[in-house]
Amino acid sequence: MESFRLILIAILSACYLAPSLSAQETDARIDKAREQFTSAIKEARADLIEELDDKVESAKRRGSLESVEALNQEKTAFMQKGSLPSLVRTTAYSADIKRATDDLSDVFDEVIEEAVKNDMVEQAKKYRDELTQIKNSVANVITPDALVTHEIVEGIKEIAPLRLKSEIYSNRKYLWEIIPPGLPFDRFARMPGSGKTPLKLKVNKPGWVYVALSSAKPELSTPYLKQESWEPTKIRYNATNATNGYFVFRKWCDVGDYQIARLNFSGPIPLLPKAEEQ
Repeated sequence: MESFRLILIAILSACYLAPSLSAQETDARIDKAREQFTSAIKEARADLIEELDDKVESAKRRGSLESVEALNQEKTAFMQKGSLPSLVRTTAYSADIKRATDDLSDVFDEVIEEAVKNDMVEQAKKYRDELTQIKNSVANVITPDALVTHEIVEGIKEIAPLRLKSEIYSNRKYLWEIIPPGLPFDRFARMPGSGKTPLKLKVNKPGWVYVALSSAKPELSTPYLKQESWEPTKIRYNATNATNGYFVFRKWCDVGDYQIARLNFSGPIPLLPKAEEQ
């Protein structure tokens, strides 16, 4: 009888631990898929920029000022806005982006199906939401050269790593929950929720300033964004306790001093590139 009881306990323990181990394995698969996707997107963008640079050098050797100017304009448009150039072939670039996205989708689709079969419907919804956000982010081609180089001189608590489960505010328990890969942001400006002190920026190199803003109160955020001239992107981050997530907006800033007004408790929250890329 004692042996039977021990065997039963072992079986029940194994059944209890299985979901935890399965979840760990799933997280590892998703993490690997994210890393591979980010790497593939970065490589595809670098290859296209290299092709544009080669064309510029060729035009210089020919002494064609018009070609040099046109190619540099297309390179700038690609790096700043994601506009595909017309003066070089982009078939390989588009195929690389599609392949990376399809490979990522295959992993997510498998994980979503497994989650549903294991009665983890809410987790499956989160994976589906993340995949949608990642696909949307592909349309926002952002390279480090297109990002502004600036200092935030007032209005924040600290610069924090943009990581899953990282606290968004210094005085509220909101955590980053979904962070689309393939984007050059890995830090953000953490500040107190409900603060009124405006953000003050000192821009040293012109480029795009990116911020995340909660969509909780569109009646306040819509006129604010229009008044402050922020452009919408398709990028969205999710956070715990934030039903509608944080949408990302951008504004082009030349060299100089800028002030960003606060809105409600939620920000806007500056998104920052890797330190070595500033």
